[in-house]
Amino acid sequence: MDHNINSNTEMQARIALGQTITGFLPNQMVFTLDGPCPAADLRAQQWLVSRDSGSCQIAAVETVRSWVECVDFTADVFGQPLRLCADQPILILPRKGPQKGAPALIAARDLVNGHDIVLQQARPMVLQRIVMEEMHILYVDGVELLSAAPSTVHALAAKATPTCPILPPTPESGLAGQMAKK
Repeated sequence: MDHNINSNTEMQARIALGQTITGFLPNQMVFTLDGPCPAADLRAQQWLVSRDSGSCQIAAVETVRSWVECVDFTADVFGQPLRLCADQPILILPRKGPQKGAPALIAARDLVNGHDIVLQQARPMVLQRIVMEEMHILYVDGVELLSAAPSTVHALAAKATPTCPILPPTPESGLAGQMAKK
């Protein structure tokens, strides 16, 4: 991931060491080249829309069952209610005007204000971790979130069972084809 985005170095270290619990809820909509898709329906080899590279291919999808702290955002924050893992890095864009700064990746827990953004106690949850060869910023429920760290790709590949491959979309299919027709 090579772009000009500030990031919390402590968060980056925790991600690299696998000390964070991140992932998407099964019903969260992830933007693919074929349009929005629930995280639970994503599969390896599927193509996603990415802020930093335009598109990227899923290497593996890992289902994680764990006790997880979540952060709840009211509709006032992003236009619709949203729940994220507390460790989930979210892209915050600069404000317009004199306070403008560089985009930054910030853990959802670091945005908690106790009013519109609330930290929930840990509870058992099922998460979908979207793993790629490199981390990418993905569009999930209208918010820009960082994908899982690639360190698990090789371990997951060893456990993978053969499946029918999902071919990348052609220019005539999916969102790209629909946009070209307009």
